[in-house]
Amino acid sequence: AFERICRYIAKKCNSVVVSVGYRLSPEHPYPGQYFDCLSATLYFMRNLEEYHVDPALIIISGDSCGANFATVICQILLNKRDLPKVRAQVLLYPGLQGLDFHLPSYQQNASVPILFRKLVIYFCFRYLNKKPVFLEDVVQNCHVPESMKLKYKKWVSAD
Repeated sequence: AFERICRYIAKKCNSVVVSVGYRLSPEHPYPGQYFDCLSATLYFMRNLEEYHVDPALIIISGDSCGANFATVICQILLNKRDLPKVRAQVLLYPGLQGLDFHLPSYQQNASVPILFRKLVIYFCFRYLNKKPVFLEDVVQNCHVPESMKLKYKKWVSAD
């Protein structure tokens, strides 16, 4: 199914689409997936002529965990002066922070199928290869000290 989606995007956007088949957990623990995506991205960007890709038109995208990988990779690429600049990033339902699970988007979508808030938090535990023993604490937003929430309020808040 994913291959079909990539073909559809490539055809509709008249673009080259590169999909990274990164290793999955739990057999391959985090952060191996980042390294798989980063390695594939660096290889692709160093060999653009082989793929007939205009270096000025590179967009990095991902959904769910892949959106998280795309975010980190774009941040890493900012410091790579030997590679072309990324034109844009497209993030589909990204998981970008684990500090506050009571932000408006989490509250509005807490009971929306298929990614219920509790299920999203459970997947975060599984993604990090952790047993979900503190799942209820995270659901109640008691997993981070108030001092840390205040420290990062500038970046993670409803404001």
